[in-house]
Amino acid sequence: MRNFRVIGSTIEHQLSEKGLTREDLAKGLGCKAEEIDCILRGRKICSFPQILKIADILRIDPEVIVNGDERYYSKNVVHCMTDFSSEDNREQILDDIYSYLDLQDMVKADRCGA
Repeated sequence: MRNFRVIGSTIEHQLSEKGLTREDLAKGLGCKAEEIDCILRGRKICSFPQILKIADILRIDPEVIVNGDERYYSKNVVHCMTDFSSEDNREQILDDIYSYLDLQDMVKADRCGA
């Protein structure tokens, strides 16, 4: 999941650099802003066609997205978790949190009949 969070942080940084919003990206991809939030947080995996479309919208090389940039990840995601002595522990905790959030979303969707 860490790689997906790195990719999401990179996309989020590029949005900011280009002066675009999550809603702009959602409109360009033809999806809901909630889906973009999940992508940016690394909770939803982008397909390769989606990555190509995102790169086109951002006017960047798709490799920028695929390779990600650790600097944005560290700045946006990890900054509040620097007290952990082990990077692996920090990543495991983030994975566990996201798994719990995914489970919550599934239960919520089941209750709504989605």
